Amino acid sequence: MPSSHFAVFVDEFASAGQMEIDPGKVLAALCGLPDPRKRRGVRHRFAHLLVIMVCSVLSGATSLVEMAE
Repeated sequence: MPSSHFAVFVDEFASAGQMEIDPGKVLAALCGLPDPRKRRGVRHRFAHLLVIMVCSVLSGATSLVEMAE
């Protein structure tokens, strides 16, 4: 059994042979991940930050600086 939520998510789509990914399922999978940040100073939901990071990587970003830009 995979230890990561992301591995389960990827396996689900790989086994189904789907080429399109439902954004709602992506967000639901990311919402299941624990937020490692301390509560103080948190302004945005962790899953939303992860969605932005995934989109930036898909757009070609290769570093945190590029993701932020």
